[in-house]
Amino acid sequence: MRVLITGGSGFLGLALTEALLEAGAEVETLSLDPVPGWAAATAPAGVRRQTGDVRDREALDAILRAGRFDAVIHAAAATPDAARERAGGAAAFVALNVGAAADVVEAAAAAGTPRVVAMSSVAAYGRTADETDRLDEAGTVCAPQSLYGATKLAAEAVALRVGAALGVEVVAPRLGPMWGPWEWRTPVRPTPSPPYQMVGLARRGAAVALARPARAPLIYSRDAARAIVRLLAAPGAAGAAVNVGAAQTTDLADFAAAVARRWPACEGGGAGDVALLGADRPPMNLDRLERLIGPAPATPMEAALDDWAQWLGQFGPGDGPFG
Repeated sequence: MRVLITGGSGFLGLALTEALLEAGAEVETLSLDPVPGWAAATAPAGVRRQTGDVRDREALDAILRAGRFDAVIHAAAATPDAARERAGGAAAFVALNVGAAADVVEAAAAAGTPRVVAMSSVAAYGRTADETDRLDEAGTVCAPQSLYGATKLAAEAVALRVGAALGVEVVAPRLGPMWGPWEWRTPVRPTPSPPYQMVGLARRGAAVALARPARAPLIYSRDAARAIVRLLAAPGAAGAAVNVGAAQTTDLADFAAAVARRWPACEGGGAGDVALLGADRPPMNLDRLERLIGPAPATPMEAALDDWAQWLGQFGPGDGPFG
């Protein structure tokens, strides 16, 4: 299978590259920013990487025609936080997060690429997450509270509709809060995950401080990427949004304690606050996902932290993804 990943230099793009290569796929990536040096040096070999703007339709058409891909995973997106929303420029975020989703599906149709995975987000659910005990694709009404959530909900609807009109199989995974290998502070993702912040502080010897108790349906990046790769090949997945996340929530205080056991705070190391990403979210209903791919990958927190710690062992405290 030949797969093109847009947004290939980002957290999700790098995790998907690893999972696709693990599954035996041929991978090509397209990203606005080049892959950071630490990732290029440690990522699996055999990937063709291109730098370009997914909003450049002419270039996108050329890449898809030349690549003869079996599928595209459209992971390019910007995640503006509240500060960036206040700064203006919303139209640019809409053009990237919504307009590019339509362009990718149209370009896939023109090139004869049969399937597109158009990445969406748990942020599409928005405030209704406060009114339910489980996020469900069919039963939970989406009411986004952020520009990012609004654009992801619009993008999945646009991609699914354009795919249906043009005969392209489109599936839209609603990805839960992700953490683990390959996360870094990208130019279009100003606020990294709380686990990334915690580990970054702990690796410098600082104690972790949470502003309030918090829970989230955290999914380990390697589990998320493997689930998406399996969804890519799943028959019957087209035409729907599909939750890809955790069926239970993680207490971030428990996560912080687990981090401290692996990287104890040093005397004089100080303390650092962790920026929380909005309100708490309930677990995600994974029934639809598991009907399509079987049991969803779900590495226990302690084992996942051990795996991440081993992966981070190749970098110094201020190097690699924390540089």
